[in-house]
Amino acid sequence: MKTMKKIIMTMVGCIWMMAAYAQGPMVRLSNGVEMPQFGIGTFAVPSNEVCKEAVLTALRAGYRHIDTAHAYMDERGVGDAVNEFIAEGGCKREDIWVTSKIWPSEYSDPTAIDRMLRRLNLDYVDLVYPHQPVGDIKTAWHNLELAVKQGKVRTLGLSNFEVPGAEKWFQWCMDSTEIKPVIIQMECHPYAQRIEKRKLAKKYGMKVECWFPLGGAMSQGALLKDPVIVKIAKAHNVSPAQVILRWEIQEGLLTIPGATNPDYIHENIAAAQGEVGGKPFALTAKDMKQIRKLNKEQRFFNATYEQAKGFAKMSVMDAQERAEAELTALSAKKWEWMTEKNVTELARLFHKDAMFVHMGGAWGRTAELMTIEKGSIWYKHADIHSVESRISGNTAVVYSELQLTSEVGGHEVSFPFFVCEVYIKEGEAWKLLTLAFTKKS
Repeated sequence: MKTMKKIIMTMVGCIWMMAAYAQGPMVRLSNGVEMPQFGIGTFAVPSNEVCKEAVLTALRAGYRHIDTAHAYMDERGVGDAVNEFIAEGGCKREDIWVTSKIWPSEYSDPTAIDRMLRRLNLDYVDLVYPHQPVGDIKTAWHNLELAVKQGKVRTLGLSNFEVPGAEKWFQWCMDSTEIKPVIIQMECHPYAQRIEKRKLAKKYGMKVECWFPLGGAMSQGALLKDPVIVKIAKAHNVSPAQVILRWEIQEGLLTIPGATNPDYIHENIAAAQGEVGGKPFALTAKDMKQIRKLNKEQRFFNATYEQAKGFAKMSVMDAQERAEAELTALSAKKWEWMTEKNVTELARLFHKDAMFVHMGGAWGRTAELMTIEKGSIWYKHADIHSVESRISGNTAVVYSELQLTSEVGGHEVSFPFFVCEVYIKEGEAWKLLTLAFTKKS
């Protein structure tokens, strides 16, 4: 039995090694870091669950590059897939390239990267983009540089910074930053080859990464139906999508087609690997020239810079973050009710088995409500310095650092505290189960 198990594990290990070897070409960035040229994008994936399965399928097929974003609402699915693949022996974390993006509404938030890492459940991200060239870009870049120095991010790039109107921000990033962006991400495919923008990127030693490498949904499959591409596909006995992706690879472009269908996932990486149906696949010089002639700089997503400015006002939160934000707000409201001695609302909030741990001892729900109502302890003001909420199923923890001013026995006192609150969800309502004070030394 042990021998059979050993044989099976050896076979599994060989399969993973073959997948890792077959990942496709690597590129060296101007900062010396190597990354997979080809990957899978997770834009417009309907849920974290679907995202997880798609990314797992991709990783098992040999992909080692995943592109996500806070705005896609599927970072948790990406992280779950990466961690599961590593746990099952697929590869090491350092063998997987994970890209994500911060949204304009969080550019000024110094905790944006930490929250990204929590959503992904990873220790670091390989590449981070500011997602749009609007908002507080200077603060965003400062925070990203700090994250690189702290080992939370390996590489920085720019997403959509090539749009007309964003030139000043592109130039500022190239001229006025300590850590330079080494990749620019833009819509790029045979109908929009972005020749001038690629020349500009080359001037600064930047790689170009294609989003909508097959044209995207708004193209209505125009590229896949193009007579030139279809003819080339038939000549090589491959699909039009494989022709397009192979063209981008041979052009030296980074490319990240999205897919959730396992057949498409496998089909796409075969093009990147240069082997389809067990036979070598590469485009000829003539093929490449014919496809280059298709360029008409026709983008299918044409948001203007003015329209992009509206993005800065849009908040991005997934369901988990919204729930945690609501819980944080509830915790803050609780301090207001304590200040107001509003035992009616507090009675609704406190769980029947609630326990309160103070410097002077611990007691239950009834004693806490009586203490507040009679003013034995009057919580006059809570100056909250930081707060963090974590939810797991029907249980949640809120951890705060605050300066609490209270009146105890007629005397006003003020102390800094760590406060830990545990909540349990009953139906649609959160109930406070535990509140514990720890005095900061």
